[in-house]
Amino acid sequence: MPAGLIAAGPAAVTRRQDVHLKFARNIVALSRAASLEGEGQELSEMHALAVVGALHQLIYGQLHQRGADSLHEISDEVVRLAVAFLTVRMPPGRRGPGRRRAAR
Repeated sequence: MPAGLIAAGPAAVTRRQDVHLKFARNIVALSRAASLEGEGQELSEMHALAVVGALHQLIYGQLHQRGADSLHEISDEVVRLAVAFLTVRMPPGRRGPGRRRAAR
């Protein structure tokens, strides 16, 4: 987590997490719809949240180091990574203590 975000306080951290969760839940809903149409598998909320976090970090790093005008430089890589992360077949997970299902 960026130090500036932590320094901004708990409310900023909460807002960031809420935004990431909103994106993740949209990804889950899209994956569920695609799965129902026979195209791919439904993603868990945890999987989607990990994708959102990874892509955020990549984009944030580029933005922080090189500025907004440089984002086009990584757009192809971001798309390739997003497709790879979202289409990977995850092995079935074990349900155990502390493991939650995606919110529906």
